[in-house]
Amino acid sequence: MNPFKPFLTELKARHEARTNDNPDFVFTRDRLALTQELTHETTISLNEDKRRAQQERIEERQLALENTLRKAKGEEPLAKLEREDETTPHIEDKKIKPEDDAYLSESGRILLDYLGVQNAMAKNNPVEQ
Repeated sequence: MNPFKPFLTELKARHEARTNDNPDFVFTRDRLALTQELTHETTISLNEDKRRAQQERIEERQLALENTLRKAKGEEPLAKLEREDETTPHIEDKKIKPEDDAYLSESGRILLDYLGVQNAMAKNNPVEQ
């Protein structure tokens, strides 16, 4: 039996209410929507100019998403996206404090929600011994 199943609807509702306006989660949802849109494209132009124009539009949308996130966090917008070079090793960005990590914080909140909902249910439905 899945111990989370009875609580999933409530946990999901609480999560969505908290993350609706969270810049990190809005960015992730928008990036996912763009990725899904691009994944569902079934045709591609063989014309080089059209392909370059399409790639430029995609990069403009990615830049807009990134700058929306940066603006929401009070950071300076980027003039252009930096491309990661696959041949150079990835240099880790500045360390993020755990309290500033939106995903870690939200995971903790979901866990607290679960414990609270589970505890409330246990008080309302005590197990007979």
